[in-house]
Amino acid sequence: MSETNATVPEGLAVSEERYRIVSEMTTDFAYSVRVDELGEPKIEWITDAFERMSGYSLEEVNAGDLTRLIHPDDRPAFEAGMAKLSRGEESHLEARIVTRLGDVRWVSSHARPRLDPETGRMVGFLGAARDVTDEREAREALRASEERYRELFASSPNPMWIYDLDTLRFLAVNDAAIDRYGYSREEFLAMTIEDIRPAEDVPRLLEDVAATRDELSRSRDWRHRTKDGQILDVEITSHRLDWDGRPGRLVVVNDVTERLRTEAALRESERRFRALATAAPVGIFEVDLRGACSFLNERGAEIFGKPASECRGFGWMEHVFPEDLERLQQRWEESRVRGEEIVHELRVGGTDGRVRWIEGAGRPLVDAWGEIRGYIGTLTDVTERRHAELERRRFLAEVVQAQEDERRRIATEIHDDPVQAMTAVEMRLESLRRRLEGAEAETLDEVTAAVQDTVARLRGLLFGLRPPGLDREGLAAALRPLLERLSRESDVRFDLEDQMLREPPLEARTVLYRIGQEALANVRRHSQAGRVHVTLADRQEGALLRVRDDGIGFDPGTVDEERPGHLGLVSMRERAETAGGRFRVASADGRGTLVEAWVPFSLEAVG
Repeated sequence: MSETNATVPEGLAVSEERYRIVSEMTTDFAYSVRVDELGEPKIEWITDAFERMSGYSLEEVNAGDLTRLIHPDDRPAFEAGMAKLSRGEESHLEARIVTRLGDVRWVSSHARPRLDPETGRMVGFLGAARDVTDEREAREALRASEERYRELFASSPNPMWIYDLDTLRFLAVNDAAIDRYGYSREEFLAMTIEDIRPAEDVPRLLEDVAATRDELSRSRDWRHRTKDGQILDVEITSHRLDWDGRPGRLVVVNDVTERLRTEAALRESERRFRALATAAPVGIFEVDLRGACSFLNERGAEIFGKPASECRGFGWMEHVFPEDLERLQQRWEESRVRGEEIVHELRVGGTDGRVRWIEGAGRPLVDAWGEIRGYIGTLTDVTERRHAELERRRFLAEVVQAQEDERRRIATEIHDDPVQAMTAVEMRLESLRRRLEGAEAETLDEVTAAVQDTVARLRGLLFGLRPPGLDREGLAAALRPLLERLSRESDVRFDLEDQMLREPPLEARTVLYRIGQEALANVRRHSQAGRVHVTLADRQEGALLRVRDDGIGFDPGTVDEERPGHLGLVSMRERAETAGGRFRVASADGRGTLVEAWVPFSLEAVG
């Protein structure tokens, strides 16, 4: 021990040691400040914690203006605190200090003035301070959290409220609760949670409140009553909290009234659907986009000739003709893009070797996002109808063939007899003309012209009865002379667009030729058109003929097909439909006319 230390009383040494230890272990610091006659403060002494916190030593602080340590925004508050001390009052101040490193620390300081006993002037002050930065940040975080919580509470789309656990009174409600229940905020705050329940539900409510007082609670099947008496079905989530010093519970309400009604309606709809499917005389099915069957009624199973359980999934495809299934899947893909209903026919081979024809009509099933997720529809056994159709088509083929054979026979007889005879007459008249002169020659010229005109008419009649190109060169070649004749006689320009990749069978070719012949005759007689466009194309295992003109048009709905001049529409429609095809006319006054006919290549292509 040094001599100086030896002179220090033992008790004082112990006190200083304790002070040193406490100073090193705490962020609190004490200080003594002297104020000179000019009012300038200088720190007389300050504990070490200040230097650890600020980075400044006592000498560095006193070397300049003390206020430079204070954050600029807090200097007015510091000046106000100094004014209080100068009046002999104690001062409490929270202010920010800017450290040597540029950090900002919040300091809470309490100071007491030292006054000159003779003059009463403040000669200094003593104080204690502590670093409250962490506390301030914690309070600020808490304040921000509470602000976010209140904003969330206020703006939540779900009704929310807080109630007092002891009195069950509402302590706070959000706007969604006010809107949904119809009570004003003041009305809510004057009520208890019992007041929004039907009377018969209150005992259960009190039991639930007691049982869940201190725990998170989620419960269903509650009923609430609005101001106008409406009963709401709700789900509740609640948890314990303290609200302004009171034990309370935060409640979040999920109104499931509409959902429960929708679920009930769905169950009822499902019940009716099942009852309908059971009693329906047709098959009813549901498939996804892959074709997997999720539902098939008993009638549908009978049509496929196997139990419904074996038809589900992809089981129904087992005996379907592969080419028919491939066409159906192509139709599904097209329908998914266009969102259209599908009507399609399939051949199904039974275990007994008998082939059944099934007609399916399916509508797209659309989910909540508007996406097609499958198809639902009906199945009908059309085997007998198909057999009748086959017989009708065979009969038609025979009739068409007989008609064309008769036309060919008549054409041959006209060509071999009247045409040849008239041609011989023409040749003799030409020979006689060379021996005559004057008026007799002119008369003979007139007779010769009449004979030539008759021969031309006979040849035109021959072409109309059976155009030679129809058998040898095809449909487009047979239609072209009709268009050329129309152009010569009516000054109508024409376009013939042949998109066909294969020539239709003779009976289909003949039906379309006769329809085209009649359509072009109508253009010549009625349309006053300047241009006509004829298109031939392959469509859906059949041939399509389209005749479009730019003439005056007409209103198809007002046409009396019984009147002369309009019988051709009946004839064209009957020809197409008898051949198992389709026919349509589209026109409007001043907008031209479209005649369209489709005939299948073969009996199997129908549907």
